[in-house]
Amino acid sequence: MQAIAIILLSFLAVNAASAAAGKLLFVAGPVTIERAVPVAAQAGDEVEQGDVVATGEKARAQLLMNDGARIALRSGSRYRIDAFSLPAAVTSPVTATTANASGKAVSSLLKGGFRTTSGAIGKTDPAAYEVRTPVGTLGIRGTRYVAVWCAGDCRDAPGLLPGDVIRAGLYLGVEEGVVVFQYTGREFRLEAGQVMFFPADGGEPAVLDGQPLWLRQDGAGSFQLAGAGARARASDTKLPGVNERRTPSAVPPGQDAVQNDSQNDGQKPPAGNPGVDQQIIGTFDGQTIDLTPGGPGRPQGAARRDLAWSVASLGVATTGFATVADLLPTGYTLDGNGNLVSFDSQFPTGSVPLAASYDLGTASVQQPGGSAVAVVRWGRWSGGDMGVNTGGAPAVQSLAQQSLHWVLSGDANQPPVLPVSGSVTYTLAGGTSPTDGLGNAGTLGGASLAVDFTNRTLTTSLDVTVAGNNWVASGIGAIGPQAGLPAHQFSGIYDTVQINPIQGTGTGTFSGFFSGPATGPGGAPAGAGLSFNLADNQGLLQLNGAAALVAP
Repeated sequence: MQAIAIILLSFLAVNAASAAAGKLLFVAGPVTIERAVPVAAQAGDEVEQGDVVATGEKARAQLLMNDGARIALRSGSRYRIDAFSLPAAVTSPVTATTANASGKAVSSLLKGGFRTTSGAIGKTDPAAYEVRTPVGTLGIRGTRYVAVWCAGDCRDAPGLLPGDVIRAGLYLGVEEGVVVFQYTGREFRLEAGQVMFFPADGGEPAVLDGQPLWLRQDGAGSFQLAGAGARARASDTKLPGVNERRTPSAVPPGQDAVQNDSQNDGQKPPAGNPGVDQQIIGTFDGQTIDLTPGGPGRPQGAARRDLAWSVASLGVATTGFATVADLLPTGYTLDGNGNLVSFDSQFPTGSVPLAASYDLGTASVQQPGGSAVAVVRWGRWSGGDMGVNTGGAPAVQSLAQQSLHWVLSGDANQPPVLPVSGSVTYTLAGGTSPTDGLGNAGTLGGASLAVDFTNRTLTTSLDVTVAGNNWVASGIGAIGPQAGLPAHQFSGIYDTVQINPIQGTGTGTFSGFFSGPATGPGGAPAGAGLSFNLADNQGLLQLNGAAALVAP
């Protein structure tokens, strides 16, 4: 019996050691999981206790740990998971209020650097969390921070000038919360907005007046804290109250100066406190990597969807443009058939930054449909009064002679990751019958979306017939940060519109999103949702609609 017990305990120990600690959410470039049998990493791969995740030159990797922590590795990094455990009753991933003191998260930065948002373990029991580095050990008090170990290998940061000297050591910057770092027998406490340098030779640490360039960039591109707001532009990257043109006061001029980013791009720092409603983002050849832990109001693991909608005109909330929204869980409601019956529009694309709430009211959902390939569903509200609330008193808008068209992505915890290069042409899979503001419904004869993932641009075309008039439109657009949107969304204009037989011309706008698994050519998302709005140049005719497109 004793022998059996020993064997059983050994079996349990082996299984506990090999249990998944998290998974890879994003992989770009050469990334390896170093274990007894090393493997080339792919998105979705599990990582276990004892694994070392290694990123190659110009590579990226992002991990989601089972307590909800996210860790984005820079290029040329090696990060080891030394110990990871959750309470037995906790499912994964969890929110910060679920885990308790019996969890443990210990890891080691062996090379390179990372940016992270802490998970449940670090928030509920700081003593159970630590990251070991070549010069010391850090703990947290619920935080976001960046750490980079330079040992002659930080020269890949773009913009470094010839002769720049980068002192060997650990560069540590706190974006939210508190980091406590144990170094040479002393404890250093860093709060939000502070950056410190800890020399590799055990010398006196230095308080920096700004983030060194290599904390925000590497050979693969930017690696930054976005500006205030849940949908900040990728260019808003400076920490509040930090003058990046000053040299570190702790390093006398003429010595081995720690190089700050003197090539400031001239943008003003975002207002507000560091880390409050801000995104942590990075890029890989133009691809945005979102580190925000679920976004404001959205717990990790909660449902998220993308919505594109359009309407010919709104008497109480006129936009005249299609709108894309990356919705919070409480920002939309579906009926039992999966049709949209209410939503919040918080990030409109038009010229008026209008936030509003819409509900089906006495109207009905018409022409509901969907594409399992593109993982989208569409429909239009028509034939009654919909509710509209722009922040004041609730109002109604008649849909007796017009329709609100929508296309909605499927439930997905994470938005799709786009390829960093290549081109894919999406073709029409289905959609609503386009309508005008006079009660006419027509046909959507064709639609296409030619996407250049390398340059993050696209062209689109439409063939629409309403009330005997055939509209043939073509336009151009941009994807992600180039359009001021999340990485998987896009918007643009129809700059060429021909209307026959009246021989008229017009213009239009479109907005949309990519959706579905990476089953398209080159790993492109399987589908896309598109809403559009067209108008003639005389201001007499206007129509709108929504469509789903699929990759070949």
